[in-house]
Amino acid sequence: MPKVSSRARLTFEWGATHKRGGRLISRQVSIQPPPPISCVKPTCLVKYIIKSWRYVLVLLYHKYRAEYAEKYPDIYILWKYRTGEDSPEGIWLTIWEIIKLRTRRRITWLKQKKYATRG
Repeated sequence: MPKVSSRARLTFEWGATHKRGGRLISRQVSIQPPPPISCVKPTCLVKYIIKSWRYVLVLLYHKYRAEYAEKYPDIYILWKYRTGEDSPEGIWLTIWEIIKLRTRRRITWLKQKKYATRG
């Protein structure tokens, strides 16, 4: 039975885990989309658009976090990237986490190459 939790007004359902040698590599998550719009007032429309953007950004965060954890199974990374728990709540925090996940290894690789050539 998958574990269900609610955070940032979204419902998460924790599913499949990928383990290697008894160690957790990554855990997948399923997120319920926001309910359909219920009224046609502009304020309801704006609220629905914000909820939809939050949903899309959290989906992207979990996609990139799972890719990051799968790409580096033997390297120590933060536990939140392996499990998916403690996902960011706000839109700006989610964008910042996506930026960190997309650039983290590239920046580390560039630093290592720079230090290796100084020799």
